[in-house]
Amino acid sequence: MTYDYYGSWENQVQHFAPLYPPKSTNQTQFYDDERNRKFNINYTVNYWINEKGAPKNQTSIGVAFYGRSFTLANQSNAQAGSLAIGPGLAGPNTNRPGLLSFNEILIFEFFYLVSFHFRSNGTVLSV
Repeated sequence: MTYDYYGSWENQVQHFAPLYPPKSTNQTQFYDDERNRKFNINYTVNYWINEKGAPKNQTSIGVAFYGRSFTLANQSNAQAGSLAIGPGLAGPNTNRPGLLSFNEILIFEFFYLVSFHFRSNGTVLSV
């Protein structure tokens, strides 16, 4: 599984399917080094290939076509590592707090002019 590493069950905002380990933030050290090192797609794929002997030609990466959302403790601080107090609002289709389908994300982007931030480690965050 290469998604749902992080989510609204945490008290800190992070991408739910990071390609590489998230960088530490100066706000809190919620994620210890061991968890940071393992909770990402790169580690998972290499673990199955190098540690468990999975053949490369039979290994695939699942891509999630949905997003996870959070309610921020401080709305003026919207970045990875920000403190979260729970899941984001439910979308009109999924009707599940903290979970947005791909089409809900597109609608949200269109109506609210959401800005996306592409980070060097391959993750995308929006505000």
